[in-house]
Amino acid sequence: MFKGDRSLQMHIETLMLHIIEEVTASSVFDVLICDRSAIDYLAYANLRFDKQKDSALYETISATVSSYSSVYEKIFILSSTPEFKAYGNFRSGENTSSTNVSDECLRLCKNLGAQFEHVALEPSAERSSYVLGKILNCLTA
Repeated sequence: MFKGDRSLQMHIETLMLHIIEEVTASSVFDVLICDRSAIDYLAYANLRFDKQKDSALYETISATVSSYSSVYEKIFILSSTPEFKAYGNFRSGENTSSTNVSDECLRLCKNLGAQFEHVALEPSAERSSYVLGKILNCLTA
């Protein structure tokens, strides 16, 4: 992969590497916590490559994610409050806003029938420990 390459083809390669890493890790661990799911990649593709949706490359991403999304036991979709955004760059992408990405992930989870939970973040704690705590609370509830 080339640093800075944001083409649709590179997006597919990154998605495939992500899936390989998840499958490899799931053969060793009972629980995986990733900062992205395959659904995130489709959400970014929908927002970033809208004009290429008729291409074979886009169809590859869509079909792959549609098939693979059923393996997730649960997806936690994080979204931030305006106050939390002051803590740093949250779920941002080129030409996308964090709200758009979270909204698109929610829409895709509903359409794909994926099990998900929407977690709204608050500025009350350090980001990484707060996010992990929210997820662990949901898993043990």
